[in-house]
Amino acid sequence: MTFVYKFVYMIKLDSFKIKLPIEQINNIDLSNHKHKHLPISETFAGKEKIIQDKIVVSNLDHGFNRVTIDNLQNEIIIEGSAKILKSNYYDGICLDTFEQLHHELTRHKLIDVSQDNLMKSQMFTHDCTVNLDVKDIKQSVRATVEHGSMSSNYIVKSFSKGSNFGFVATRDVKYKERMTGYSKLMEVINTHSKFAKDCPEAIKRFNLNTLRLESNFASFKHVREHFKVTSNTLGAILNSQENVNLKMFERLIHAGKQLELFSDAYEKMKFHDIIKEIGYKGFLEKFSYDLNAAKVFISVKYPRTKKSDPGARYKRIIEQKYAELTKDQRHFNNQFISEITEKLKTA
Repeated sequence: MTFVYKFVYMIKLDSFKIKLPIEQINNIDLSNHKHKHLPISETFAGKEKIIQDKIVVSNLDHGFNRVTIDNLQNEIIIEGSAKILKSNYYDGICLDTFEQLHHELTRHKLIDVSQDNLMKSQMFTHDCTVNLDVKDIKQSVRATVEHGSMSSNYIVKSFSKGSNFGFVATRDVKYKERMTGYSKLMEVINTHSKFAKDCPEAIKRFNLNTLRLESNFASFKHVREHFKVTSNTLGAILNSQENVNLKMFERLIHAGKQLELFSDAYEKMKFHDIIKEIGYKGFLEKFSYDLNAAKVFISVKYPRTKKSDPGARYKRIIEQKYAELTKDQRHFNNQFISEITEKLKTA
């Protein structure tokens, strides 16, 4: 099954958390805003020491969730989402909407920061987003879950919350990364009904088949790697030329795509005929030596029943051949594993 996606290559963000040094803020005025002062002190050797001195202003507006002034760290943290853009919510926070973002952050007179300094703010967290108008959102989600489930690198699960539905794919091997896909229209209506009521223009561009994809990375290092930037500032992220969502989606569905192409070519052939034509090495190479994907192919070709598992024998053969064909590489790797193991024993 082939889906045609309309990828937009300008970086777009939704939820965000940014940090600036207080000296980069021209003015802070708390006089017209309800706020909480959250000092925390502890006693050390009979002397009281302040370990936290924060002032928090919450829920200033739709998408302007929180401002935290940290007097000890001399920094200010701003949390929000693209809902701050009101009618331009669909466009997300991007270069085209940056001036509006700056206007919305400063018009409440709580903080006064220049556009240049806002661009220099450090990004703590953000969701990189894209909206795709697909033919059938439920089929798109289902196909993604099925393809993604064949990957040994990701854990892919579908979810259903009220009338909304989607998938969550997480990778927690070398580092954490996450991709989610869901109906943005249903999510706004179900979870953010006040925003939908106050800003009806904001959701008019979403339809029942608008699939929202969001990518999220857990570390500064991997944000820089995936966005191909040298810093984690808002300006660097927004100016990135990388299609982050496309590349992550391709990684997610790679094993399933390989399986689909392979299945099409050898759909009518029996397993032993495939092996006769391309050999065990060729068979495993079709799946880039992903043993899990190869076994999934066998399971699809020979479905398990209540009484038997006709593919079990072929899976055992493939496991054996995989071990034989990768023996040299494993032997090469063993010297390093052994060295680490021995050093750990005496560390």
